[in-house]
Amino acid sequence: MSLARTAWSLVVSKAKQPRCLRGHMNKLPVVYDHSAKAWFTVRIFKNWFFNNFVSQVIRYQTQVLKVNRDQVRALLLLDNAPAHPPSSELVADHGHIHVKFLPANTILLIQHMDQGIIVAFKHLYRTRFLEDMIVMIDAEEKNVGQLTLDNLKKYNRMSVVHNIAKAWGDISISTLASGWNTLLHGTDPVVYFEGFEADNFYCRLHETGEQVKPDDVQDWLDCDEGDPGMQVLTEQEIAETVLHSNGS
Repeated sequence: MSLARTAWSLVVSKAKQPRCLRGHMNKLPVVYDHSAKAWFTVRIFKNWFFNNFVSQVIRYQTQVLKVNRDQVRALLLLDNAPAHPPSSELVADHGHIHVKFLPANTILLIQHMDQGIIVAFKHLYRTRFLEDMIVMIDAEEKNVGQLTLDNLKKYNRMSVVHNIAKAWGDISISTLASGWNTLLHGTDPVVYFEGFEADNFYCRLHETGEQVKPDDVQDWLDCDEGDPGMQVLTEQEIAETVLHSNGS
């Protein structure tokens, strides 16, 4: 299940081929793409849908679920973000794999990913980040702060990509099921935060000698709460993007 999930994950950055990823582009645990300002675009989404999502759906249903090839069916539910092309442009496999958009202004209520799953992913990612960053206090080691700073300097796109893949793969089946139960049965979202609640982060940071308060940790965990995860372009920015694409 984890491998199937990470194979569909998409990471967008500015560089077409970052230096730290050279020689590894075909072996990444996620799908990597780029845009001038690291924004999610229509081009990127369509490329992911047709070249990754569709093929992975067919592979999973035929090889794992043992569905006959002509019986493969899939419906992808999406919010109506500006980076998503019209549903009429997202049809594959003779119409057997297609997209439906959720009604406007209902995302927080009926978007499956907003029922605790995105929160779980972010906490898991930050757990991985701290594991790479922090250095535990050692009686013989006096310069813990410098060692942590050195780790931060070494943290690059390769680190980000692998930690994203690991975090998404680590989301429990229970958390995913809870998201659907919330929508289908009206239950309260249950996010299985055992080991990565705010108190766990605080204790881990405190053990490294970091001078933080519990409220600081909670603010860090919630710092991107409400972030739509995309940039709404102005007309000028849209024009510049089109001209840049045609020029390349």
